[in-house]
Amino acid sequence: MAKNSDIERLRADVRKAHRSTTNKISRLKRINDVEVSGTAIDPRRNPKVIGRYTRAQLLAYQAQLQAFNSRRTQYLRGARGTIVSKELFSEFERTKRRVNERNEREFARIAGIQLPRSAQTIEQRLRMLVKPAGYLGVDLPATRPFDIIGRSNPRGLMGDKGVRTQIAAMQSRLDPNWIHRKVERDRESFKKMAQIINKPALATAVDKLSSAQFNVLWNYTDFSNSVSLHYENMKSMLQGRDEAWYDQIGGEVVDEAHALIEWASSLNLGR
Repeated sequence: MAKNSDIERLRADVRKAHRSTTNKISRLKRINDVEVSGTAIDPRRNPKVIGRYTRAQLLAYQAQLQAFNSRRTQYLRGARGTIVSKELFSEFERTKRRVNERNEREFARIAGIQLPRSAQTIEQRLRMLVKPAGYLGVDLPATRPFDIIGRSNPRGLMGDKGVRTQIAAMQSRLDPNWIHRKVERDRESFKKMAQIINKPALATAVDKLSSAQFNVLWNYTDFSNSVSLHYENMKSMLQGRDEAWYDQIGGEVVDEAHALIEWASSLNLGR
């Protein structure tokens, strides 16, 4: 008889935990606009089965409900109504903080460099050109290697899968070689442009720059914009859209590019 009384008390506790789960799911919908009901996260089962469960089944189900009801288990609304685990989003924020701390240290090494024919340093120029970091959406910024990742909003992330993808992408940036790989990809992009505009001397000069020197040249001066404009103009010419001013402007761009490469080669930045 005592044995039956014990299992009935357990059954009552499980029903109580089931009600607590329903209340929590309602709060998540009301307060966080998170719809858990009917999703894979919802641990509830048909209340009728609780009356038929064995002791082992009751204990297992009770553990599931208690895990969901824990204060540590919280959810946020992601993009397009997806659900983001608050614990996973906290990991996302911690990883982002580590990347930003590393980027700030690396940028500090070049922030004070005086730009050629300018009264500005790199840091001063960026303050004029770059808008304050907005909320992070689906993609990480991939322009300059030392950019700060902006504020984050879970509603810009596609559920836990999207958060894990972003965490992995940020963790890859913590690899000491990530910056060098990014710079080498930029260098290859430049070489392709130099080939199209038929300026092999530019490519040869750039090959002599270290990764650190090329990073400053490509990401923190007008070099990449000028070469890209020259590249687009050349493509237009190849497609028959000739421009009368092209030869003059193109020559000026190449002269400026050579001057910037020479300036970058004088920077003492290590490898």
